[in-house]
Amino acid sequence: MGLVEEFKTWSRREGYAVTAILVVTLTLSTLYFFVSQFQGIEYLAYAGARLTKPWTLFTYPWGALLGTGGGLLAFVFLMVWLFWVGRKTEQDIGPTKMAILWFAFTMTGAVFNWLAVEMTRVNSPLLGPMVPVMAITGVWAARNPRSIVRIYGIIPVEARWLGVLAAVLLVFATGIQHPLIGLLDCVPMALGALYAMDRLPGIRYGAGRVYESKQKKATTRGQVMYDEAYFDDVKRREKERAEQERLRKLFGED
Repeated sequence: MGLVEEFKTWSRREGYAVTAILVVTLTLSTLYFFVSQFQGIEYLAYAGARLTKPWTLFTYPWGALLGTGGGLLAFVFLMVWLFWVGRKTEQDIGPTKMAILWFAFTMTGAVFNWLAVEMTRVNSPLLGPMVPVMAITGVWAARNPRSIVRIYGIIPVEARWLGVLAAVLLVFATGIQHPLIGLLDCVPMALGALYAMDRLPGIRYGAGRVYESKQKKATTRGQVMYDEAYFDDVKRREKERAEQERLRKLFGED
């Protein structure tokens, strides 16, 4: 119980418990399949047209198929990116919405993958977390289009162009067998961007509370957007300081 309470306290303070859980579980499952030579991966992978395993609509991100060292390196980079962009998004909207978004994007990706397979007659099972990770990227990029991210700590790139780059990478990564498959796999990412811009009818983005550990920091490149309560608090403090300064001058204090 002590560990559970500590985790709850940490998650309330830092504000990205769902992202941390996703990164840890995705990494552990991928390492297991890599070491076991992919035994049992068919129980997680989404296999397309015949939905004999309906749970795979939601489980395929945990069934990454890594056949080479290069694939493992790419997965590590993807997890680092998920931790960064997922943390920013979750601190903006809260853990509940973050979890809903992840599974909504995962299921949407499976549905449009099925549609692509039906249209092309090319079997292309979904394996690994790239589709929902890129969808979360679409949310973050659309919400913070002018934020600057420095690639390798050197090259400055605006978030909106990183979103475009992520979409291109997704098309090439999942559309190897047929370009239409890659294009339809980008639908969750497009929906994520529309959601972040409040362009989906009847669904509003509605940023959640900004967590206490982040409130004292100024808005910087790639950081979340603060809510109105934060700026109201800043204005209130400024008024208090101005009033204190006025009283100090009135009574002639040094």
